Amino acid sequence: MAGEKNNKDKKTTASSSDEAQDLETVLEKLSLDLLKEYMQGNNIKGKKSTKKAAVDSILEDAQKKGEKEFIKLLEKEPETLKLALEEFDVKVTGSNKSKMKSAFEKLFKKSEDKEEFFNKCSLELLTKFLEALGMEEDSSKEEKAEAVMEEILIAGLKAGFSTMAKEFISDVCKALDVPSSGSKKVCIARIIGLSFPHYLDTVGGGKEEKQSNDISNIKDGVDFTELYQYYTEELQEYCKQNGLKKTGSKKELCKRILKFLAGDTETTKPMKPGQRRNKKRGQKRKKEGEEGEGEKKEGEEGEAKEGEEKEKKTTKKATKKTRGRKKKTAEKEESDEKEGDDKEEKEEKQEKDEEEGPKTKKNKQE
Repeated sequence: MAGEKNNKDKKTTASSSDEAQDLETVLEKLSLDLLKEYMQGNNIKGKKSTKKAAVDSILEDAQKKGEKEFIKLLEKEPETLKLALEEFDVKVTGSNKSKMKSAFEKLFKKSEDKEEFFNKCSLELLTKFLEALGMEEDSSKEEKAEAVMEEILIAGLKAGFSTMAKEFISDVCKALDVPSSGSKKVCIARIIGLSFPHYLDTVGGGKEEKQSNDISNIKDGVDFTELYQYYTEELQEYCKQNGLKKTGSKKELCKRILKFLAGDTETTKPMKPGQRRNKKRGQKRKKEGEEGEGEKKEGEEGEAKEGEEKEKKTTKKATKKTRGRKKKTAEKEESDEKEGDDKEEKEEKQEKDEEEGPKTKKNKQE
């Protein structure tokens, strides 16, 4: 991988194999349908009426993607950026990585002839460029310049193939007659490695095919450690042959197989359509029941709250009535008391008048 550092103790030459095939020739081995699918997957707006036109568009896109990746990698290497700007006499105030990256990007894009650009670089700068791209090459200045351009193209090809699905990558491998087993990353390395054999070593794509294990040896008595030595595909195949669920990680597959060997045939096997429906229905009913319980609880709480409010209103009303009665009683008592006072006063006046009546009559007679 262009962005992954190689072991610095290993010196890898970017163009050292006589077995390398021309990249255009390799891509033209693919069907026009596969080339069109690649272009569509990478949003390449170019001619695709013929293989030659499609391949040219793909290579142009790979170059652009590679240059973008190259600049992105240099952002992590401020010393390399600083050296490049000094050599091309580009002044940047301060040592801000972002500013230096922007200045170099402008300089690099302005240079239409990339071969000429790299030939102008010093041996030291080219060495640093290769290190940023994850390569180390002990060669001449011209060879290093060529190696940098190769690594940029490889980075672009890797980015382009990485956007595609594993099924597409497998179809490309089959069309180019290279193994399609292993991870997507390894398969991409095999494809690129046809033109750049050294790239296989950077991701292990050139390693021999893995030795398969005999799944018939998976029997009662096997432990987790022994099971884990099998490849995931082999564990999945065992599950398939024994009607077990094939989903999950390698760890989950091992646990499932151990359960199966221990006699668990219920939780280890996939559910039938009817069972899945029943399970979904059960889950739905459970959910509805929980929602019903929640609504019932809410209703009860609402009723209780409503009862409390009603009781408060009743108490308030009763209190108000009691206060009204007390007020009326007090007013009546006050009225009665006043009436009693008036009556008493009247009686006193009457008695006085009665006493004074005879006296007045006697005085008149006298």
